Amino acid sequence: MKKVKLMCLFFFVSGILFSVYGQQYDASKDIRYYMMDVKDIRALPVEPGRTYISSDEKVAVIAGNDIKAVADGDCVIYASANDRKTLFARVTVGWQVQNPVLPYSWGMYIPDPE
Repeated sequence: MKKVKLMCLFFFVSGILFSVYGQQYDASKDIRYYMMDVKDIRALPVEPGRTYISSDEKVAVIAGNDIKAVADGDCVIYASANDRKTLFARVTVGWQVQNPVLPYSWGMYIPDPE
């Protein structure tokens, strides 16, 4: 059985290359981050042969080429093409804060300059 490497990196800004299950991703181009409210709808890019899958349909569902926020929580959207599933986006629904702070589930940290 072939071993699959999983390398986790925590980074402060987008644009850093990292590896997930042996695949290279450029966070500034490949992985999208959506903060949504319940009942929000976001359009997904349309590409021939590409379909999208939600990791938790209690939080967000895929309807056609749209993400629809259903309830508060976090989920991951995967893109599937040619029998290959890749990480496409992280979705957080109902993140209520006063200032634009990143959800903890994204695993990112931006220091407060104050």
